[in-house]
Amino acid sequence: MREQGCVEKVYLYHSEEVRHKGGIELTATMSDDFSVVNNQNVCIEGRFPRYENETAIAVKYAGERGLKVGDEITLSAEGRAAEYIISGFTQISNNLGKDCLLTRAGYEQMGALKNANYYINLTEGTDIDAFNEEVNRQFGEQINASINVLAVVEGSSAVYVSLMTIIVIAILVLSGIIVAFVLYLLVRTMLTSRKRDYGILKAIGFTTGQLILQTALCFMPAVVISTVAGIMISTVVINPLTAFFLKGIGIVKCTFIVPAGFVTAAGLGLILFTFGIACLLSLRIRKIVPRTLLAGE
Repeated sequence: MREQGCVEKVYLYHSEEVRHKGGIELTATMSDDFSVVNNQNVCIEGRFPRYENETAIAVKYAGERGLKVGDEITLSAEGRAAEYIISGFTQISNNLGKDCLLTRAGYEQMGALKNANYYINLTEGTDIDAFNEEVNRQFGEQINASINVLAVVEGSSAVYVSLMTIIVIAILVLSGIIVAFVLYLLVRTMLTSRKRDYGILKAIGFTTGQLILQTALCFMPAVVISTVAGIMISTVVINPLTAFFLKGIGIVKCTFIVPAGFVTAAGLGLILFTFGIACLLSLRIRKIVPRTLLAGE
């Protein structure tokens, strides 16, 4: 076929239901060679199964059952059972952490694959939908369905991206409100306790703008130190914290890379926001008049 030059690689990646002896049903995903699958980070401990008597199981399920790498388990399908050695642990959220990996030969110890799903990687720039139409036209009923996986992933991930965006915005707004409230209390207390000092400074020639700037800058050392410390702590705990919230769907280890540019921009933004709020709250200095203070005494 003329589109074959657009294909980078093809590999079996098919799923069937199997049952763990004494356990529950697991989603078993098969491949002839797991070294060619796209996501090599699926296996987080040990290795992918290479031989017909090996399996890699979900780390969440293994933890619930007290299983370790090297243990032997019994899986069954289509009324037949076989023994497998656990070669590694995986984390896949498709079946809420109840899944395993097998080679094709490993699954065929229990049953035969009646249908098979294959992943086809196309070269960059290839029209996936047009490729699928051409494949369906040439092979007809030999193919049950051809799916644009990229479109499916983008569609499903858009929901999570939108949700995370809303959460981030909510956190930023809440942080801004908290910062503004704390600064309001601090600046108000400072202006009240140092009202006489501000009057004296005005009397000897300091302008309102200079006093506002001085007041705002006195908060900056603490703001900068706390911002840097907060960013450093957040960068360290973000992956463990995310894994903690996602453990219910089978994710126990996260390796999100926090962009340095985003972190730097967020830190600078928080510092500038704090400085602006401090200046805004310090505008009350304009109401301090030295003559009024002297008259009061």
